[in-house]
Amino acid sequence: MASSNELDQLTALSRTIRRLRKKIRQIENLELMDRSLQAEEKHKVSRKREYQELLDKSIDEFAIIRKRMKIDDFVLQQFEEDHGELPTPDDSSASVSATDLESVSFDMTADSPSKENVSFASDVPQSSIHMEEESPKPQAQSQPQRQPKQQEASFKKLTAKVEKPFAQGWESTELNGHSGLVLGVDVFGSNYVVSGGRDSTVRIWSGEKEFLRFGQHSNDVTAVKSISINGCWKVISASKDCSIKMFDLDSGNCEGSAYTYQPICTMCVVEKQETMKVMVYTGTEGGKVELWDLAERANCVSQSISDDRIAALLMPDKDNLICISQSGSLWILDADRLQPKSVCTKLADHTKIGVRGVVSAAVFGSTVYFADGTSSLKAYDYKTGAFRRLRSHRNNLCSTDAVFVFEKTLFSSAFENHSGNSFIQVRSLPTETYLYTVRACDRVLSLAVCSTHMALGGLALEYMRARPYRTALSCVDTRVALPCADDSSESESETEEAEQAAASVKTSEGQGGRCIIA
Repeated sequence: MASSNELDQLTALSRTIRRLRKKIRQIENLELMDRSLQAEEKHKVSRKREYQELLDKSIDEFAIIRKRMKIDDFVLQQFEEDHGELPTPDDSSASVSATDLESVSFDMTADSPSKENVSFASDVPQSSIHMEEESPKPQAQSQPQRQPKQQEASFKKLTAKVEKPFAQGWESTELNGHSGLVLGVDVFGSNYVVSGGRDSTVRIWSGEKEFLRFGQHSNDVTAVKSISINGCWKVISASKDCSIKMFDLDSGNCEGSAYTYQPICTMCVVEKQETMKVMVYTGTEGGKVELWDLAERANCVSQSISDDRIAALLMPDKDNLICISQSGSLWILDADRLQPKSVCTKLADHTKIGVRGVVSAAVFGSTVYFADGTSSLKAYDYKTGAFRRLRSHRNNLCSTDAVFVFEKTLFSSAFENHSGNSFIQVRSLPTETYLYTVRACDRVLSLAVCSTHMALGGLALEYMRARPYRTALSCVDTRVALPCADDSSESESETEEAEQAAASVKTSEGQGGRCIIA
């Protein structure tokens, strides 16, 4: 059994780790602010890498001391019950001490213990991350023996579940051009990417090269969508300058614009088969949903739906439009008249919505998947009322900022707040079975996927080209392995504590397992 002095050392390291994590979370939210940062805020952001290195060093020291004292999980659990929670190297606790970070001193001269960043394995844990609403946690067992983990499945067996074209890896390239956050992306053709961002530009990329740029907007471009009309590709964009525009990629001209009276923060584009017209649904910061005919430059229908910002508009079928507000209210609207078909559903009645609110959503069948900046992707079936969580990471110190559905595959982002690592989690639908994880270069706020490539927008713009899966086997990272089914529970209180540091900074942006390193 460890001595009291040794446990005091662990407690001190625990407090240091929590303070560093709090500071890093604050910096991450400052980076997403929709305004210019003050000098003091810029100084804080400039120290992000320093804090991350200190955090890694502290976690390493914690692991070394714990190993030296031979403290197993059961002993640590007993200590937590008596003295408070301590972090492990894969800590899921997010509680933060109120003491300011600057009051903590660090020894920067000591060398950090080396870490093995990449490991290779022929087998992968069989991760089942389908999570129902959690029940109260059982009391701690009196015996130190842990429950046996699920049997590991062979890599061949796991990848057999992946339907083509996603039985593959991804080759990544960062696309440089935008001078601010990339808030909206779309993909089309064999290698084309559309992006729009805080710099008010819409850019078209062919693979790794930019070949068209549109600068007709005067404020943030919050959403972009590509669509083929009579064999010609068009791009439709929405902006906080209260306008939507349509660009022709052959001529490079703006073919039409429409204006409303509120900044537009989300958009849904559909082609009406019966009329062969392209219709655009927009959601505004004032809670209004509008239907537009861009060919006629006309507003067809306008309805005030919510008191707060519209976060997502989704079309599960030709007759219904799903509208979700930032605070987590969900409506099923008539697609033509925009009248509510049912009583508003408060998603907050099923789960605590993150302090940033709903930032991204996608639909498959009757299930709505939404991200709210917390550690889990959340799913709600609007027909049955069933709610569940899908784990985005093995711990709760993670943000889920974007989600996308392509055919029978679900993609969601996962960002490690303490380390700055970013990932895309891939699952099969409708079973929601975890498949694999793709490494991203920076925090992802928007994503789009087709059969040949993927685009990730956020703090950077990234183009990923699909490649045969077996060629990616030389780079397999298991550091962020998702837990097995018997270890995948998540506490609401832990999630709430993890968001406390972010609550003081209001953001306004639009939107482990096996990690295939691009």
